[in-house]
Amino acid sequence: MSLARYSRQFILPELGMRGQQKLSQAKVLCIGAGGLGAPVIAYLAAAGVGHIGIADGDTVELSNLQRQVLFKETDVGQNKAVCAAKFVHQLNKNVEAKAFNSFITKDNVFSVLADFDLIIDGSDNFGCRYLINDACVILNKPFISASIEGFEGQLGIFNDGDEGATYRCVFPEAPASQHAPTCSQIGVIGPIAGVLGGMQALEAIKWIGEIDGILRNQLLIYNALQHRQLLLDITPNLEYKSIRELKGKEYQPTEVEMKNDNNLVIPIKAFDQKGVVLDIRSKEEREAYSIGGLHIPLENLSDNIHQLSDIKGIIQIICTSGARSLEAVDSLQKLGLHNAKAVEGGLGAYIQWKLMR
Repeated sequence: MSLARYSRQFILPELGMRGQQKLSQAKVLCIGAGGLGAPVIAYLAAAGVGHIGIADGDTVELSNLQRQVLFKETDVGQNKAVCAAKFVHQLNKNVEAKAFNSFITKDNVFSVLADFDLIIDGSDNFGCRYLINDACVILNKPFISASIEGFEGQLGIFNDGDEGATYRCVFPEAPASQHAPTCSQIGVIGPIAGVLGGMQALEAIKWIGEIDGILRNQLLIYNALQHRQLLLDITPNLEYKSIRELKGKEYQPTEVEMKNDNNLVIPIKAFDQKGVVLDIRSKEEREAYSIGGLHIPLENLSDNIHQLSDIKGIIQIICTSGARSLEAVDSLQKLGLHNAKAVEGGLGAYIQWKLMR
Protein backbone atom coordinates (compact mmCIF):
# COMPACT_ATOMS: atom_id res chain seq x y z
CA MET A 1 0.00 0.00 0.00
CA SER A 2 1.42 3.37 -1.05
CA LEU A 3 1.48 5.69 1.95
CA ALA A 4 1.92 8.76 -0.24
CA ARG A 5 -1.06 7.91 -2.40
CA TYR A 6 -3.55 7.79 0.48
CA SER A 7 -1.87 10.23 2.88
CA ARG A 8 -4.57 12.89 2.58
CA GLN A 9 -7.27 10.52 3.86
CA PHE A 10 -5.60 8.33 6.46
CA ILE A 11 -4.28 11.37 8.34
CA LEU A 12 -7.92 12.00 9.22
CA PRO A 13 -8.33 10.68 12.77
CA GLU A 14 -11.78 9.30 11.93
CA LEU A 15 -10.21 6.95 9.36
CA GLY A 16 -6.55 6.53 10.26
CA MET A 17 -4.20 3.81 9.08
CA ARG A 18 -6.51 1.14 10.51
CA GLY A 19 -9.37 2.40 8.37
CA GLN A 20 -7.13 2.58 5.31
CA GLN A 21 -6.19 -1.05 5.79
CA LYS A 22 -9.86 -1.94 6.02
CA LEU A 23 -10.44 -0.18 2.70
CA SER A 24 -7.66 -2.17 1.07
CA GLN A 25 -9.23 -5.42 2.28
CA ALA A 26 -12.87 -4.53 1.47
CA LYS A 27 -14.90 -6.19 -1.26
CA VAL A 28 -17.54 -3.88 -2.73
CA LEU A 29 -19.95 -4.67 -5.56
CA CYS A 30 -21.38 -1.80 -7.61
CA ILE A 31 -24.52 -2.78 -9.49
CA GLY A 32 -24.79 -0.39 -12.40
CA ALA A 33 -21.96 1.58 -13.99
CA GLY A 34 -24.12 4.49 -15.16
CA GLY A 35 -24.72 7.96 -13.77
CA LEU A 36 -24.54 6.87 -10.12
CA GLY A 37 -22.12 3.98 -10.55
CA ALA A 38 -19.51 6.02 -12.41
CA PRO A 39 -18.58 8.37 -9.52
CA VAL A 40 -18.94 5.53 -6.99
CA ILE A 41 -16.48 3.34 -8.88
CA ALA A 42 -14.03 6.20 -9.47
CA TYR A 43 -13.97 7.40 -5.86
CA LEU A 44 -13.77 3.90 -4.33
CA ALA A 45 -10.91 2.97 -6.64
CA ALA A 46 -9.12 6.25 -5.88
CA ALA A 47 -9.62 5.70 -2.13
CA GLY A 48 -7.95 2.29 -2.34
CA VAL A 49 -10.88 -0.10 -1.90
CA GLY A 50 -9.07 -3.33 -2.66
CA HIS A 51 -11.71 -5.35 -4.51
CA ILE A 52 -14.42 -3.76 -6.66
CA GLY A 53 -17.02 -5.73 -8.56
CA ILE A 54 -18.94 -4.03 -11.37
CA ALA A 55 -22.16 -5.53 -12.72
CA ASP A 56 -23.83 -4.03 -15.80
CA GLY A 57 -25.09 -5.67 -18.98
CA ASP A 58 -25.60 -2.41 -20.85
CA THR A 59 -23.39 -0.86 -23.52
CA VAL A 60 -22.10 2.70 -23.62
CA GLU A 61 -24.22 5.10 -25.67
CA LEU A 62 -23.35 8.61 -26.78
CA SER A 63 -26.13 10.06 -24.59
CA ASN A 64 -24.47 8.47 -21.52
CA LEU A 65 -21.35 10.62 -21.80
CA GLN A 66 -23.17 13.69 -20.46
CA ARG A 67 -23.09 12.21 -16.93
CA GLN A 68 -21.33 8.81 -16.95
CA VAL A 69 -17.85 10.20 -16.55
CA LEU A 70 -15.94 6.91 -16.64
CA PHE A 71 -16.45 6.59 -20.37
CA LYS A 72 -14.98 8.17 -23.50
CA GLU A 73 -16.33 8.50 -27.02
CA THR A 74 -14.18 5.55 -28.05
CA ASP A 75 -16.08 3.38 -25.53
CA VAL A 76 -19.44 3.81 -27.30
CA GLY A 77 -20.87 0.39 -28.14
CA GLN A 78 -18.77 -1.48 -25.57
CA ASN A 79 -19.98 -3.11 -22.35
CA LYS A 80 -20.09 -0.67 -19.43
CA ALA A 81 -18.79 -3.08 -16.78
CA VAL A 82 -15.79 -4.03 -18.89
CA CYS A 83 -14.98 -0.38 -19.67
CA ALA A 84 -15.39 0.58 -16.00
CA ALA A 85 -13.06 -2.22 -14.88
CA LYS A 86 -10.48 -1.00 -17.41
CA PHE A 87 -10.82 2.52 -15.97
CA VAL A 88 -10.17 1.18 -12.45
CA HIS A 89 -7.04 -0.67 -13.56
CA GLN A 90 -5.69 2.49 -15.18
CA LEU A 91 -6.53 4.64 -12.16
CA ASN A 92 -5.17 2.38 -9.44
CA LYS A 93 -3.15 -0.73 -10.25
CA ASN A 94 -3.47 -1.89 -6.63
CA VAL A 95 -7.23 -2.33 -6.92
CA GLU A 96 -8.69 -5.56 -8.22
CA ALA A 97 -11.67 -4.87 -10.50
CA LYS A 98 -13.95 -7.67 -11.66
CA ALA A 99 -16.49 -7.07 -14.42
CA PHE A 100 -19.83 -8.91 -14.58
CA ASN A 101 -21.00 -8.02 -18.08
CA SER A 102 -24.64 -8.93 -17.50
CA PHE A 103 -27.66 -7.45 -15.77
CA ILE A 104 -28.61 -8.65 -12.28
CA THR A 105 -31.49 -11.12 -12.48
CA LYS A 106 -33.23 -13.58 -10.20
CA ASP A 107 -31.07 -16.31 -11.75
CA ASN A 108 -27.68 -14.75 -11.01
CA VAL A 109 -28.19 -12.36 -8.09
CA PHE A 110 -27.04 -14.74 -5.35
CA SER A 111 -23.92 -15.91 -7.18
CA VAL A 112 -22.86 -12.36 -8.08
CA LEU A 113 -23.43 -10.90 -4.58
CA ALA A 114 -21.94 -13.86 -2.67
CA ASP A 115 -18.29 -12.76 -2.42
CA PHE A 116 -18.82 -9.09 -1.54
CA ASP A 117 -19.08 -7.37 1.86
CA LEU A 118 -21.05 -4.32 0.74
CA ILE A 119 -23.37 -3.74 -2.19
CA ILE A 120 -23.82 -0.39 -3.95
CA ASP A 121 -27.12 -0.04 -5.79
CA GLY A 122 -26.61 2.20 -8.80
CA SER A 123 -29.46 0.67 -10.80
CA ASP A 124 -32.00 2.74 -12.71
CA ASN A 125 -35.19 0.69 -12.30
CA PHE A 126 -37.39 -0.43 -9.43
CA GLY A 127 -37.35 -4.10 -10.39
CA CYS A 128 -33.61 -4.28 -9.83
CA ARG A 129 -33.79 -2.29 -6.57
CA TYR A 130 -36.29 -4.68 -5.03
CA LEU A 131 -34.32 -7.66 -6.30
CA ILE A 132 -31.15 -6.27 -4.68
CA ASN A 133 -33.02 -5.55 -1.46
CA ASP A 134 -34.53 -9.01 -1.15
CA ALA A 135 -31.29 -10.79 -2.04
CA CYS A 136 -29.34 -8.69 0.47
CA VAL A 137 -31.87 -9.49 3.22
CA ILE A 138 -31.60 -13.21 2.46
CA LEU A 139 -27.78 -13.07 2.32
CA ASN A 140 -27.57 -10.66 5.28
CA LYS A 141 -25.59 -8.04 3.36
CA PRO A 142 -25.89 -4.24 3.67
CA PHE A 143 -26.41 -2.11 0.59
CA ILE A 144 -26.31 1.58 -0.20
CA SER A 145 -29.00 2.77 -2.58
CA ALA A 146 -29.50 6.07 -4.35
CA SER A 147 -31.79 7.36 -7.07
CA ILE A 148 -32.02 10.55 -9.09
CA GLU A 149 -34.75 12.27 -11.04
CA GLY A 150 -34.32 15.66 -12.66
CA PHE A 151 -32.79 17.93 -10.02
CA GLU A 152 -33.61 15.63 -7.10
CA GLY A 153 -32.17 12.55 -5.46
CA GLN A 154 -32.39 10.34 -2.41
CA LEU A 155 -29.95 8.14 -0.55
CA GLY A 156 -29.89 5.57 2.25
CA ILE A 157 -28.05 2.52 3.59
CA PHE A 158 -30.27 -0.49 4.06
CA ASN A 159 -30.19 -3.86 5.82
CA ASP A 160 -27.21 -2.82 7.92
CA GLY A 161 -27.27 -5.34 10.78
CA ASP A 162 -30.18 -6.87 12.67
CA GLU A 163 -31.74 -3.48 13.41
CA GLY A 164 -31.15 -1.95 9.99
CA ALA A 165 -34.23 -1.04 7.96
CA THR A 166 -34.66 -2.53 4.51
CA TYR A 167 -35.62 -0.72 1.32
CA ARG A 168 -39.12 -2.19 1.69
CA CYS A 169 -39.46 -0.61 5.14
CA VAL A 170 -39.71 2.78 3.45
CA PHE A 171 -40.93 1.69 -0.01
CA PRO A 172 -42.92 -1.54 0.49
CA GLU A 173 -43.78 -1.93 -3.17
CA ALA A 174 -42.71 -0.63 -6.55
CA PRO A 175 -44.60 2.44 -7.81
CA ALA A 176 -46.98 2.27 -10.72
CA SER A 177 -45.22 2.28 -14.06
CA GLN A 178 -46.59 5.72 -14.98
CA HIS A 179 -45.01 7.13 -11.80
CA ALA A 180 -41.55 5.79 -12.57
CA PRO A 181 -40.22 7.72 -15.56
CA THR A 182 -36.68 7.18 -16.78
CA CYS A 183 -33.90 9.72 -17.31
CA SER A 184 -34.57 9.56 -21.04
CA GLN A 185 -38.17 10.64 -20.39
CA ILE A 186 -37.70 13.46 -17.88
CA GLY A 187 -34.00 14.29 -18.20
CA VAL A 188 -31.23 14.60 -15.64
CA ILE A 189 -28.39 17.05 -15.01
CA GLY A 190 -25.05 15.23 -14.92
CA PRO A 191 -23.72 16.76 -11.67
CA ILE A 192 -26.81 15.49 -9.79
CA ALA A 193 -25.65 11.96 -10.56
CA GLY A 194 -22.18 13.00 -9.43
CA VAL A 195 -23.45 14.42 -6.15
CA LEU A 196 -25.54 11.37 -5.23
CA GLY A 197 -22.94 8.91 -6.50
CA GLY A 198 -20.30 10.76 -4.49
CA MET A 199 -22.52 10.49 -1.43
CA GLN A 200 -22.84 6.75 -2.00
CA ALA A 201 -19.07 6.41 -2.19
CA LEU A 202 -18.71 8.48 0.98
CA GLU A 203 -21.20 6.29 2.85
CA ALA A 204 -19.34 3.21 1.63
CA ILE A 205 -16.00 4.56 2.93
CA LYS A 206 -17.63 5.46 6.26
CA TRP A 207 -19.17 2.00 6.54
CA ILE A 208 -15.94 0.19 5.69
CA GLY A 209 -13.84 2.42 7.94
CA GLU A 210 -16.39 2.21 10.78
CA ILE A 211 -16.77 5.99 10.86
CA ASP A 212 -19.74 7.30 12.83
CA GLY A 213 -22.65 9.01 11.13
CA ILE A 214 -23.72 6.66 8.34
CA LEU A 215 -27.28 7.01 7.06
CA ARG A 216 -28.54 3.95 8.94
CA ASN A 217 -32.33 3.91 9.31
CA GLN A 218 -32.49 7.29 7.60
CA LEU A 219 -33.40 8.48 4.12
CA LEU A 220 -31.71 11.60 2.79
CA ILE A 221 -33.68 13.59 0.22
CA TYR A 222 -31.72 16.18 -1.75
CA ASN A 223 -33.01 19.00 -3.92
CA ALA A 224 -30.32 20.62 -6.07
CA LEU A 225 -32.23 23.68 -7.23
CA GLN A 226 -32.40 25.14 -3.72
CA HIS A 227 -29.66 22.92 -2.22
CA ARG A 228 -32.08 21.69 0.39
CA GLN A 229 -31.75 18.43 2.27
CA LEU A 230 -34.26 16.54 4.38
CA LEU A 231 -33.50 13.56 6.63
CA LEU A 232 -36.35 11.16 7.32
CA ASP A 233 -36.11 8.53 10.03
CA ILE A 234 -37.06 4.99 8.97
CA THR A 235 -38.63 2.52 11.38
CA PRO A 236 -37.47 -1.06 10.69
CA ASN A 237 -40.31 -3.49 9.97
CA LEU A 238 -39.57 -7.06 11.00
CA GLU A 239 -41.91 -8.35 8.31
CA TYR A 240 -39.50 -7.09 5.64
CA LYS A 241 -36.46 -8.35 7.56
CA SER A 242 -37.68 -11.93 7.61
CA ILE A 243 -38.16 -12.73 3.93
CA ARG A 244 -36.45 -15.92 2.80
CA GLU A 245 -37.20 -15.99 -0.91
CA LEU A 246 -37.27 -13.54 -3.78
CA LYS A 247 -40.69 -12.02 -4.33
CA GLY A 248 -40.41 -12.21 -8.08
CA LYS A 249 -44.02 -11.33 -8.78
CA GLU A 250 -43.41 -7.82 -7.44
CA TYR A 251 -40.75 -7.00 -10.03
CA GLN A 252 -43.43 -6.35 -12.69
CA PRO A 253 -46.27 -3.81 -12.40
CA THR A 254 -49.65 -5.34 -11.68
CA GLU A 255 -52.69 -4.77 -13.87
CA VAL A 256 -53.95 -2.13 -11.46
CA GLU A 257 -50.57 -0.37 -11.37
CA MET A 258 -50.46 -0.18 -15.16
CA LYS A 259 -53.72 1.78 -15.39
CA ASN A 260 -53.10 5.29 -16.63
CA ASP A 261 -56.50 6.84 -16.10
CA ASN A 262 -56.18 10.52 -15.22
CA ASN A 263 -59.65 10.38 -13.65
CA LEU A 264 -58.22 8.17 -10.91
CA VAL A 265 -55.14 10.26 -10.12
CA ILE A 266 -54.54 13.60 -8.43
CA PRO A 267 -51.40 15.35 -9.71
CA ILE A 268 -49.04 16.04 -6.85
CA LYS A 269 -49.32 19.80 -7.41
CA ALA A 270 -53.10 19.56 -6.94
CA PHE A 271 -52.89 17.57 -3.71
CA ASP A 272 -54.61 19.48 -0.90
CA GLN A 273 -53.36 18.46 2.52
CA LYS A 274 -56.21 20.47 4.10
CA GLY A 275 -58.79 18.42 2.22
CA VAL A 276 -59.89 14.86 2.93
CA VAL A 277 -56.76 12.72 3.05
CA LEU A 278 -56.85 8.95 3.52
CA ASP A 279 -53.56 7.28 4.46
CA ILE A 280 -53.70 3.57 3.54
CA ARG A 281 -50.21 2.64 4.69
CA SER A 282 -49.54 0.29 7.59
CA LYS A 283 -49.56 1.44 11.21
CA GLU A 284 -45.76 1.16 11.32
CA GLU A 285 -45.31 3.27 8.19
CA ARG A 286 -47.63 5.97 9.53
CA GLU A 287 -45.84 6.08 12.87
CA ALA A 288 -42.55 6.54 11.01
CA TYR A 289 -43.87 9.52 9.02
CA SER A 290 -47.37 11.02 8.97
CA ILE A 291 -49.02 13.99 7.29
CA GLY A 292 -52.29 13.54 9.18
CA GLY A 293 -55.71 12.75 7.76
CA LEU A 294 -57.69 9.56 8.12
CA HIS A 295 -55.89 6.27 8.49
CA ILE A 296 -57.23 2.94 7.24
CA PRO A 297 -54.63 0.36 6.14
CA LEU A 298 -55.25 -0.99 2.66
CA GLU A 299 -56.04 -4.50 3.87
CA ASN A 300 -58.77 -3.12 6.18
CA LEU A 301 -60.38 -0.81 3.64
CA SER A 302 -63.40 -2.90 2.66
CA ASP A 303 -64.30 -3.53 6.32
CA ASN A 304 -64.28 0.20 7.09
CA ILE A 305 -65.95 1.68 4.03
CA HIS A 306 -68.70 3.07 6.29
CA GLN A 307 -66.18 5.69 7.46
CA LEU A 308 -65.98 7.01 3.90
CA SER A 309 -69.51 6.62 2.53
CA ASP A 310 -70.77 9.99 3.83
CA ILE A 311 -67.84 12.03 2.52
CA LYS A 312 -69.04 14.30 -0.32
CA GLY A 313 -65.78 15.73 -1.61
CA ILE A 314 -62.78 14.06 -3.20
CA ILE A 315 -61.06 11.48 -0.99
CA GLN A 316 -57.32 11.85 -1.60
CA ILE A 317 -55.75 8.45 -1.04
CA ILE A 318 -52.06 8.41 -0.28
CA CYS A 319 -49.44 5.70 0.27
CA THR A 320 -45.67 5.69 -0.09
CA SER A 321 -45.30 5.72 -3.86
CA GLY A 322 -48.80 5.73 -5.38
CA ALA A 323 -49.10 2.06 -6.31
CA ARG A 324 -51.23 0.96 -3.36
CA SER A 325 -53.36 4.07 -3.70
CA LEU A 326 -54.37 3.05 -7.23
CA GLU A 327 -55.22 -0.40 -5.91
CA ALA A 328 -57.34 1.22 -3.18
CA VAL A 329 -59.21 3.39 -5.69
CA ASP A 330 -59.92 0.32 -7.79
CA SER A 331 -61.23 -1.57 -4.74
CA LEU A 332 -63.44 1.32 -3.62
CA GLN A 333 -64.94 1.70 -7.06
CA LYS A 334 -65.92 -1.96 -7.02
CA LEU A 335 -67.62 -1.28 -3.67
CA GLY A 336 -69.60 1.60 -5.18
CA LEU A 337 -67.50 4.53 -3.92
CA HIS A 338 -66.52 6.75 -6.85
CA ASN A 339 -65.13 9.93 -5.24
CA ALA A 340 -61.68 8.59 -4.36
CA LYS A 341 -58.49 9.43 -6.24
CA ALA A 342 -54.87 8.34 -5.81
CA VAL A 343 -52.25 10.96 -5.00
CA GLU A 344 -49.70 10.76 -7.81
CA GLY A 345 -46.36 9.41 -6.61
CA GLY A 346 -47.48 9.19 -2.97
CA LEU A 347 -45.59 10.58 -0.01
CA GLY A 348 -42.26 10.33 -1.80
CA ALA A 349 -43.45 12.67 -4.55
CA TYR A 350 -45.14 14.98 -2.03
CA ILE A 351 -41.98 15.37 0.07
CA GLN A 352 -39.84 16.07 -2.98
CA TRP A 353 -42.40 18.59 -4.27
CA LYS A 354 -42.30 20.41 -0.90
CA LEU A 355 -38.52 20.65 -1.18
CA MET A 356 -38.91 22.26 -4.61
CA ARG A 357 -41.12 25.07 -3.29
